[in-house]
Amino acid sequence: NGELDKVQRIEAHSDEFKEGFNSGDIHISPDGRFLYASNRGEENNIAIFLIGKDGTLKTVGYQSTFGKTPRIFTIDSTGKFLIVANQTSGTIVVFKRDSVTGSEVDSDTKVIHKIM
Repeated sequence: NGELDKVQRIEAHSDEFKEGFNSGDIHISPDGRFLYASNRGEENNIAIFLIGKDGTLKTVGYQSTFGKTPRIFTIDSTGKFLIVANQTSGTIVVFKRDSVTGSEVDSDTKVIHKIM
């Protein structure tokens, strides 16, 4: 009928942060299994969601961006890496992605470059 139906409403931030956040960028992994959304403000993280077969989302978790104000992020075409540019801290962080869980691998694998 040309109208959209609401399927789901899900928070992009953790229960810990009820105020002082705002979301920015949203991307879906190349395999279409995970949705990622950046949270700025007090959170400075990436929210990770599993996309169900019916299109609904399930919260997987949250990954710190190891910086402030994640302005933009992307997932490389292979789906192996998620790259975040943090505006206020002037850093770029490269995370290795686990394609099974959708989560980023522990912080030992991050590479941080200061933007001059």
